[in-house]
Amino acid sequence: MSEAPDPVAEGFRRLRTALLLTPGTPPLRRIAAVGVEPAGPTAAVVAQLARALAAAGGRVVAVDCDLRAPQLHQRFGLGNETGLADLLRNEAQPQLQPLDTPAGELRLLPAGTTQNGDADLLASDRFGEILNHLLETADHVVLSGPPVTEAADAAVVAARADAVLLVLQAGRTSRQTAQRAVTLLKQVKAPLIGAVLASPQ
Repeated sequence: MSEAPDPVAEGFRRLRTALLLTPGTPPLRRIAAVGVEPAGPTAAVVAQLARALAAAGGRVVAVDCDLRAPQLHQRFGLGNETGLADLLRNEAQPQLQPLDTPAGELRLLPAGTTQNGDADLLASDRFGEILNHLLETADHVVLSGPPVTEAADAAVVAARADAVLLVLQAGRTSRQTAQRAVTLLKQVKAPLIGAVLASPQ
C-alpha cells in the first residue's frame, strides 16, 4: 500500500506547477516571498518552494533578504557567517558561492553578518548585480523578504522579482493588514501574482 502524500509538500508542488506552467507568462526566474507581520512563516514558505523547484530538476538558489531578522539558514540547518549582507558591503569575495544543501540542486545564500543600515543596501545597484550573478548558474532564485508592512526594504526586494507571493498567516493576518500589504506592493509595481496562506510559526 502506497504511503499517503504529504499535504504540505503536495501543496508546494501545485504552487510550483502554477508558477512554471501558467500559459502566456515569461519564465519566472526571480521569485520573491514577502510576509505581512514580523516573525511570520515567510522563511518556511521559501524553503518549501525552493525544495519543490529543485525536486523538479531546477537549479535553485534560496536567498535570505531579511537582513533585520534572518531565519532562512535555520530552515536548512546551515550557518550564517557570510552571505548577502557581506556581499552588499563588498566585504566578501565576489566569487562567494552559495552553500550546498541536502536537497539536490538547491543552494542557499544566507543573510550573512548583518549591521545597521545593511537593509538600505538592497536598493543599490549592487543587489541587482548579485542577483544577476546568481542567475548565471541557477534556473531560479527564490528570495525571502522581510514583512512588507514593517520594512520598506520588503517592497524593494519585491520590485526586483519576476513574481511575488504574499505570505499570510492562517488565523492571524487580518483582511485590513493584507489589503495594506497589497497596496504597498502595488505602489512599487511589484509583480504580485498571489498569496500563500501558511500556518503560524
